Amino acid sequence: MYKIMLLSFLVGCFIFWRVIWPIKGKWKYIVAIPLLLAALKFPIIRLIGGKDLFAPVVPGWMILSGGWLYAAMIYFFLTLLLYELVRGSVLMKKTAAFRRKMDSLCHTVLLVCTAVVITIGVHNAIPDPQVTHYTVKVKDLPAEASGLKIAVLADLHADPLTGKKRISGMVRRAMEQKADVIAIVGDFVDGSVARLADDVAPLKELKACYGVFGVAGNHEYYSKYVPWKAEFERLGIKMLDNMNVLLPCNVAIAGVTDRAARSYGLPLPDVKKALEGIPEKTPTVLLAHRPELALEAEKHGVALQLSGHTHGGMAPLLKNFVAKANKGFVSGMYKIKDTVLIVSNGSGIWNGFPVRIGVPAEIVVITLQ
Repeated sequence: MYKIMLLSFLVGCFIFWRVIWPIKGKWKYIVAIPLLLAALKFPIIRLIGGKDLFAPVVPGWMILSGGWLYAAMIYFFLTLLLYELVRGSVLMKKTAAFRRKMDSLCHTVLLVCTAVVITIGVHNAIPDPQVTHYTVKVKDLPAEASGLKIAVLADLHADPLTGKKRISGMVRRAMEQKADVIAIVGDFVDGSVARLADDVAPLKELKACYGVFGVAGNHEYYSKYVPWKAEFERLGIKMLDNMNVLLPCNVAIAGVTDRAARSYGLPLPDVKKALEGIPEKTPTVLLAHRPELALEAEKHGVALQLSGHTHGGMAPLLKNFVAKANKGFVSGMYKIKDTVLIVSNGSGIWNGFPVRIGVPAEIVVITLQ
């Protein structure tokens, strides 16, 4: 988290240096106020809402406003970098006066466009998730498993912004799919059991003939995973911490922990251990919060990996950076030799960057053939 704070501060400094400092007069300091609030969002949230940066004790509207401001700063920074690249090649031979005039005009246009785009993105992040269907052909799939339907929820992020009503909407939409298996691939919550138990209570209504399974995401560890694991299992969700379950239809469902466990002295993700005891040639579905594990899953003969974590990249430009940070996997279906990876855009939104542009929230439904 301290890396995010430092990066945010440096982004703010760059914008101040290139855009605000050249402004003449007192307007320079007035315009700097929202930038300062955005650059110092996380320390300010910590000061106002307590030490838990991912689950501050502040109203939902404040979380959403802070998220909008922060997202606008990051997106403006990315567009500003593109402008700087163009400026260096196009305006270099122009006079200093002309460059200053063009800078002022282009900075204003970029700022207005950013505000509009981020506002649309925040609005798009609020509705209930859509349903996305995939059909996956699995080698050696038993006849009794043909047509097996798996509904996948990811990145619910229950918090003061995503409360009981929105979680209920996700549950209702998932149950409408009449799936044989329901999987939740991490980032259920942002906050403690004491604060959010009532908000996630609707998860108890998730039912499927072969069961409801889950794995922890990085945010479960930030929110104290041990008590949350007990709560999830009380709600009827079987948490697969480097373990597996063989379904009656002779398909195995396995799951791994998240590498955020390292900071909390808990077991790291172990694909080999998660697959122990599965009969040879049994098709295996691996639940892993981070999609990057698919590269290892393929080496162990996993048929299908289901992941989240990326939120689909959230928006153009940013999507490229998110993909790079996740071994190129960001949204949709990928084929890695005989292993299929499906990365969900996520069913909710993260309060730190509550934006969706071109990657709507979703519940993924997979049919095996």
